[in-house]
Amino acid sequence: LVIVPCGITASLSKEDEDALINTCKEVETKLKKAGLRVYGDYRDNYSPGWKFNHWEMKGVPIRIEIGPKDKARSQLTIVLRHTGARSTIPIDNSETKLHETLNQMHNDLYKKAKDEFDSHTILVKDWASLLKGLDNSCLMLAPFCGEPVCEDRIKKDSARDAVVEEGAPAMGAKGLCIPFEQPEKIAENQLCCHPDCKTQAKYYTLFGRSY
Repeated sequence: LVIVPCGITASLSKEDEDALINTCKEVETKLKKAGLRVYGDYRDNYSPGWKFNHWEMKGVPIRIEIGPKDKARSQLTIVLRHTGARSTIPIDNSETKLHETLNQMHNDLYKKAKDEFDSHTILVKDWASLLKGLDNSCLMLAPFCGEPVCEDRIKKDSARDAVVEEGAPAMGAKGLCIPFEQPEKIAENQLCCHPDCKTQAKYYTLFGRSY
């Protein structure tokens, strides 16, 4: 987390400015004692807006803004990086609220990534379906014999001459992992997905293309 003092203008007295900075430092100490990783940005040669952008680019998940009004109301203004949502919380018990917010952010981001992953993972049984899935930027769970030589053939033969992005030809599929939880039991007559391989498939393997 990062704490950014706000509202320090020419019209703010030196006494009020010092009091605001002291409040920021007290909050910083309070949160650190609660086990949160916090940094107070008290540099006076950068504007709050510059600091907002700086810490957002660094990936800090929550920005804490404290201005004169926040100090007067004994509150913190927090801004979430992943949604831009802005809210206020009381300074009292703020460590508990911030722990809860971080946990919720983690769950939200994990769910979003998992949903995206699941929506782009398809089960295929043959070579044509694997190639089609690759061209649709999907990950494929395909029957595989487990032989390294065959994996090399799959990577070589699934490469495309088409350009996916400027200057980058579409690469072949490579084996990413063998999931512990298999999507289904391999049928007794199921061959490896490569058309030239006549070996019985051992398991479904996740294949994907690097970009």
